[in-house]
Amino acid sequence: MARCHSRSGSRSPTDHGEFGRDFDYVVLLASQGRIKQAHGILDRERTPQNGTRPKLTKPQSILLSLATGNNREATVIAQVTKAAEALAEQQPDNNMALFIAGLARYRSGKHAEAHQILSKLEDNTDHWWNRTPARANCMACLAMVAQKLGKSVEAKQWHQKAITVWDTFSNLNEETFRYGWSDILVSQLLLNESSAAVKEPAPKLAPPLE
Repeated sequence: MARCHSRSGSRSPTDHGEFGRDFDYVVLLASQGRIKQAHGILDRERTPQNGTRPKLTKPQSILLSLATGNNREATVIAQVTKAAEALAEQQPDNNMALFIAGLARYRSGKHAEAHQILSKLEDNTDHWWNRTPARANCMACLAMVAQKLGKSVEAKQWHQKAITVWDTFSNLNEETFRYGWSDILVSQLLLNESSAAVKEPAPKLAPPLE
């Protein structure tokens, strides 16, 4: 499973760790179109019963709720957005935390604010960020945001950049970081949505070369 690092060198808030199996399962459900079932698991994670041990870390739950959040209920998006913004405040130097906050703003209809935070991520030169699927995910979200803002040309440019970045990442066979299939499927979910937004064919993502 992926090992992800923030700009400060600490572990990413979505590092799968001991919770990797459950993260994988929810992503698999979503990738197969079983969104209702995936949402059921995420809803239980968001409002756990007394004595129930979480199966996902809070950042994982937030990311998956947002990545599968197209057409989600406004009340759910509001709750998840609040948690995402808190995560970004706690880890202001962590690219993944900022990306999650940007995606949350997009889901909650705050398109200008989403564009602002996601664009800032594209201004950094962090080695890890530029060599992971997360950067392609960020660009896919920028494409969707730009489309909502009425910037259709910019939206198509971001979408094409997202695919190019992902293709570049997948060809880095000398890369020391290794990513599991669940990371790839998260990218597929976001790039599928981005493709629909800009009315382009959805890409077929190949896993990184070994």
